Amino acid sequence: MKISGLGPLQSVESVKSSSRPSGESQVAASNNATKVSVSKDAAWVESLRGQAQQMSPVRANVVAETRAQLENGTFEASVDLDSLVDSLLADF
Repeated sequence: MKISGLGPLQSVESVKSSSRPSGESQVAASNNATKVSVSKDAAWVESLRGQAQQMSPVRANVVAETRAQLENGTFEASVDLDSLVDSLLADF
């Protein structure tokens, strides 16, 4: 799955209508109301978003270790991306 260019997510409550029906058409509209439900995937994404907001955005210990390796010339530049991605996906 490839996800790119996602903007900020909004809850259903934050979306407001720019125009409202009036009078008789408002009654008709309320009688034909549409039920909205959120998919399990959307709920999962929202829960991940909440967890991410609780985490610290930068792991200072990893940054310090990487900087030290760069300064010492011991930083390993070849990274097995397949293994890295597999490890990240296993955490989910």
